[in-house]
Amino acid sequence: VVRWFSQHPQTHSIDPHRMMVMGYSAGANLATVCAMLAKERGEFSLCGQILCYPYLDSVHAPGEKPHFESDMDPEVMEAFSALYCTQAQRSDPHVSPVCASLAQLRGVCPALVLLAEHDALKPEGEHYIRLLQQAGVPVDYRILNQTHHGFLEDWANRAAYEQQPSDVRAK
Repeated sequence: VVRWFSQHPQTHSIDPHRMMVMGYSAGANLATVCAMLAKERGEFSLCGQILCYPYLDSVHAPGEKPHFESDMDPEVMEAFSALYCTQAQRSDPHVSPVCASLAQLRGVCPALVLLAEHDALKPEGEHYIRLLQQAGVPVDYRILNQTHHGFLEDWANRAAYEQQPSDVRAK
């Protein structure tokens, strides 16, 4: 999709040299892989990536990650992982960006990473930030205190927010 937009910028009045990608959770995984592919293939360029509480590690089972009351059950997360890829594919950097080498990350577009304090994905986000920094990629990040996975979507979906446990809503 991003390649198509870069090849047809006039269709939507896009400057193909100022495109960015952004995603939440699994969408942030897709955004960062898109940024990696932009660098690897050279078919289009990105000037940045915004990753909100990114899912970047399919190698470690959800049950091995920290768990907070507002997180999905580890069994549900494992089912999502199984639908996304095979067990053998989980260490591929295009599935689990935390498995990328510094050489693969060097030259990737700058990143803004937003992490939630009370989120099972926070440690892998912090790990990926360190990898980007070691690869020399400009990265800015924020760990937002008293937040949970999906907190940005709460603004848009009040009904879902009201379904959150009371201790989550209190934060």
